[in-house]
Amino acid sequence: VGIRDGYRQKGEAMFTKVKIELEFLPSTGKYRVKSCVNSLDPKPGQIVTAKEAEELIVRCGRNGGSVTVREGKR
Repeated sequence: VGIRDGYRQKGEAMFTKVKIELEFLPSTGKYRVKSCVNSLDPKPGQIVTAKEAEELIVRCGRNGGSVTVREGKR
């Protein structure tokens, strides 16, 4: 359990400052994850649906994180 305990302590301190940058893709109506700091998911470059993006925003807000949404190029 040693590794998990250490990770948990470190992880909690890290997880408070989650920063996710999303880019809206108008052609598909989905979001691309541009950067993702201190969060295990999603991975940068991953495409998420509007619903998933909404859940991420809610989840980050609850943890005191921030989500930036940019308008992508057409």
